[in-house]
Amino acid sequence: MSEIIILSQNEVKSCLPMGEAIRAVREAYIAFAKGRV
Repeated sequence: MSEIIILSQNEVKSCLPMGEAIRAVREAYIAFAKGRV
């Protein structure tokens, strides 16, 4: 599943400032992790 995280990260970086990208990716990863648990 790491491929999905990397692709999402690249897509977000291309359209948002770095701080926003990191936060968005972190939130998406947390939501994904909660979904697995």
